[in-house]
Amino acid sequence: MRRGKAPWLGRSDADHAKPRCAEPVTAEAVRNCLAFLSGRLRCVTWKNALFPRRPLTPAGAAARPIHSSLGAGSMIAHARAESAAFAKQANDSGVRTPSALAEAGAGLAMLRHDVCRLEQYTVFESTQVEEVQRKLTEAVAPHRLIVAEPAMDASLRRIRLGDLAILLLRYGAKAVVLPKCADDLVLVKFILSGECEVSDRDGRFTARAGDILILESLRCLRLVMSSDCEELIVPLRRADIAAVSEALSGRTPPRSFDFDRHFNMGDLNGTALIRLLQYLIVQATASHDSAAVLAVPVTSLLIHHLLLNHAAVRHANCLPRTTVVPYYIRRAEAFMAENVRERVTLGCLADHAGVSVRTITSGFRRFRGESPLAILRDLRLQRARDQLLDPRAGSVTEVALRCGFAHFSRFASAYRARFGESPSATLAKVRPH
Repeated sequence: MRRGKAPWLGRSDADHAKPRCAEPVTAEAVRNCLAFLSGRLRCVTWKNALFPRRPLTPAGAAARPIHSSLGAGSMIAHARAESAAFAKQANDSGVRTPSALAEAGAGLAMLRHDVCRLEQYTVFESTQVEEVQRKLTEAVAPHRLIVAEPAMDASLRRIRLGDLAILLLRYGAKAVVLPKCADDLVLVKFILSGECEVSDRDGRFTARAGDILILESLRCLRLVMSSDCEELIVPLRRADIAAVSEALSGRTPPRSFDFDRHFNMGDLNGTALIRLLQYLIVQATASHDSAAVLAVPVTSLLIHHLLLNHAAVRHANCLPRTTVVPYYIRRAEAFMAENVRERVTLGCLADHAGVSVRTITSGFRRFRGESPLAILRDLRLQRARDQLLDPRAGSVTEVALRCGFAHFSRFASAYRARFGESPSATLAKVRPH
């Protein structure tokens, strides 16, 4: 065996018995070094792991010194005992275990490093609550902002890749945010520091530094940010998510994608999402040419990642097809598209497709995730929305009749459930009074 430097002590094996007048090696330093050697701590060298400039121990976990004359075997055994005590303390206090902390800390450190690129893209810096609320309403979504502290130091920075925006937000004071209904947005939030308490109809939880949130619905939502909370926000339009879902699966998008609401940067999928976000930040701040070229592909890529890794598996509509769709399904869909205005029944569809009612019903449920008449209703609703957004389309009643809706109250109810607004509200967007 070749005699040389022992990385856990920084001296040769022959010098173990010699006294050393240097700062003692702590159990925490040994744990970090072992974590590095096992591949868990990838963002530092072994020297930085052994002699960290800044403490890597979470608050409340004391780092006890180990006498530097201990041999390697004794040090490792001591470190294992310390790690077991640390894990027990972490579990008792609700803190993550050392391995999870190392993974989350590495992802958070890398993300913070790239976030520095946003410093020159300032949208506003303000100490006035009204101005902050107005600016954030324009940049993100309508909301009500409550700040109890006498002073705040808020700032917003933003970069763009086409329609995709990445926001760096800090309130600089404890703030309560009450979003107004914005069903057309899905917010992806990366907590960089501090805490964010989330409350809604499903309960309450707290996201801390190193956590990721996907807020699919802003209804009845209450967010409480600590004074040191800083977060990255990526707003995504629901229409873009639905378009990607439909292109991915060939099926009508579900009404709710049921995304993971709260997970950690140290998770496998969390790490992949962090690296994708780092790529977006670098490309958006590198040059205007690359940002323009990559705008559409990276937005689609981000939505693909969320659908395939963070949407509930039970939604068959979010998953790609793995088998060939039968001919009678495609024939029935073409018939429905050509006869949106006409009264179409299951029997009519089955006759046109050349199969029985039972076969066409089971086929649609298997390959499209819904019944044939539900597919037809969604097709009619989408056709109605497209026409209402055309200033030349006529009145709401005329559009409903052209799209096969004879009962106007049912049409209005189904339209509101699908698009989150009434048909008249859609019409008012393109026809000024």
